[in-house]
Amino acid sequence: MRLSVFDILSPVYVPRLLPELDLFGYHRFWATEHHTPTQSASPTLVACLAAAMTARMRVGTAGILINYACPAKVAEDFRLLELYFSGRIDLGVSGASILNDQLYLDGRSPLGRASYAKRVRTLVDLVRGNHDVVLGPIGSTRPALWLCGASVASAVLAGELGMYFACHNRGTPEDSPRTVIAAYRAAYDGDDAPCSVIAAHGVCAETEQAARRQWSNPSAPPCFAGTPEACVEQLAALVSGCGADEAVIHLHVHDIDARIVGYGLLAEAAGLAIERAVDTAANAS
Repeated sequence: MRLSVFDILSPVYVPRLLPELDLFGYHRFWATEHHTPTQSASPTLVACLAAAMTARMRVGTAGILINYACPAKVAEDFRLLELYFSGRIDLGVSGASILNDQLYLDGRSPLGRASYAKRVRTLVDLVRGNHDVVLGPIGSTRPALWLCGASVASAVLAGELGMYFACHNRGTPEDSPRTVIAAYRAAYDGDDAPCSVIAAHGVCAETEQAARRQWSNPSAPPCFAGTPEACVEQLAALVSGCGADEAVIHLHVHDIDARIVGYGLLAEAAGLAIERAVDTAANAS
């Protein structure tokens, strides 16, 4: 099973976390955008730092809040990242809103669903070179385009634009992850094969008791929790149950040492290090 990581906690620990995740064998790392005193509001900067701190993983964003960002500027930033870290960059955007958004709209009126879809389309065309304006720097590859959402509407938009889709398990009852991902696949109109992931919060420790003690989000239950073996089983069931291609996980544990240990235990139980060794040997031959 392929596993990746996204992070919503303090960016101060990113320099410690990223090299470990790279060694553990996780497939990708995504930085998120949160405008609070304890989280990062600059996922592009974190993605850049993450790429420089790692040698193998894909890195990117999940996602830039495109209603508040200039699509042309985002496209230029990620073309530059792709130039430096060719074949490793994921450009993910989201339609989520920001508290006190007038601070970030810079005098513009709040955007509706139609405006959001137009901004996503503009970004896609700019990154792919399908726009009247050609942006640089031009390289031999381009970043992978992801749309992050929780609704059927978001899934259909991603599918129609030929983007990859990251499903957050927090939609309405009728927008279950299985329904949302099925809608994405039905709407997909891209040149490559469709790819969808399910985002999941959880906790992993050596024992069930330790996992319960470490879980630091009392307002919501974890998507997976327990020993490494139990977490692998739960994540495999989640991925297969909703029809995703992989899980992108976040261990919601504030203690960085315990969080790194948890990622290591989970990677070992899922066989990620073994898969990484096989991939490395295959690339060398």
